[in-house]
Amino acid sequence: VAHLESAIGDVAYNLGFHTAPHEHAGEYHWHVHLWPNLVTQAGFERGTGVMINVTPPERAADALRAVRAPA
Repeated sequence: VAHLESAIGDVAYNLGFHTAPHEHAGEYHWHVHLWPNLVTQAGFERGTGVMINVTPPERAADALRAVRAPA
């Protein structure tokens, strides 16, 4: 989280926890998704439920790699 804040600043974000499905018998690797709230939903997003990625993933990855997170 510190690395992300160094790259994009102090923004609100949502966490999504993915755990094993109900009555899952096998092994499962639970994980967390972190979604920073960078844009506001407008008519297209609200009307269709489709989110538009305003930053190409390659540019976002470059920005994160360029930042040194505080120790």
